[in-house]
Amino acid sequence: MVSAEDLTTSHGSYVAAYSWSERLSEPSSFTIPPPTLDFSQGRPSMTVKHSKSMDYDSNQFGNPVFLQALITDGSVTLTHKMLDWRYDNRREAQLVLPYLYIGPLSAAKNEKFIREKGFTFLVSVRSTACGPTRTMDAAKMAAQYGISSYNVDIDSPIDLMRKFPAAIKTINDHLEYTANGGSLRLTDNVRPNVIQGKVLIFCETGNERSAAFVAAYLMAVFNIDVITAIQAVQSQRFSICIDDSTKNALGTFETLLRAERDVGRANKFSNKDSKKEIVRLPARFKRTLDNVYNDDETMETHNWCSNLQGEARRGSAPFYDMEE
Repeated sequence: MVSAEDLTTSHGSYVAAYSWSERLSEPSSFTIPPPTLDFSQGRPSMTVKHSKSMDYDSNQFGNPVFLQALITDGSVTLTHKMLDWRYDNRREAQLVLPYLYIGPLSAAKNEKFIREKGFTFLVSVRSTACGPTRTMDAAKMAAQYGISSYNVDIDSPIDLMRKFPAAIKTINDHLEYTANGGSLRLTDNVRPNVIQGKVLIFCETGNERSAAFVAAYLMAVFNIDVITAIQAVQSQRFSICIDDSTKNALGTFETLLRAERDVGRANKFSNKDSKKEIVRLPARFKRTLDNVYNDDETMETHNWCSNLQGEARRGSAPFYDMEE
């Protein structure tokens, strides 16, 4: 059997035109650079600047009016935990937003912690590839505490794009409900500090799937890119570890969010109330003999040009024969 090394150099009269290997393709590395920190107050902090307008044209992620009220400030300042982080903090939950926490399974099982912080909603981000998910059942724990819950089952990193939007909408619907005192009637002056609900998003370690979900939530609600979102989550939970496959999936999620916002902005500028104009097509006339001859000449020219383009598109073979 001919090895890859033999083929890379030569085999008989055939020589490889390019170097290659038998290694399986891997997802491209997704590097997250360190954030720009401000030490003016004596402690490191990062400011997450986001859009002040909610450009969604649908309620895929919740009531657009409510979401607009959440982002009116245009920025969120987070105190970085890099100086205070201890190994034991991995077993605790950290606050990312006034109403949103991230943590491990042990934090969700800590009834004293849940009641002291006043959590009203538990979100479990589970992997179906890891076997039974009974130990990660948010509904079972929430029933014990008398609060609401939601389970997000992920088969693979790319599956998050299909599962996360519904989960994000469920969270925002719950927050909107608590902001209005148990009523779904929205007030125009709702602010994050009047939201009575608190959400804990967790996975087994609090460092992988739950971190990816919180990053996706920040991207969808605050219109920030994937790098800024991961930096924001890591500034509060320093131990997060999101693999490259999940980072690439979040990058694809960012592209989809950008497309949705583009559509929403386009629809805002369109005049929906205007009557549709009736476009009358010009009358079609029968072809004359001159038209037939002209079409034949055009087709011949087109075929000739296509042949030239076909020649130009021909690439080089991976191997070439030295005897030719």
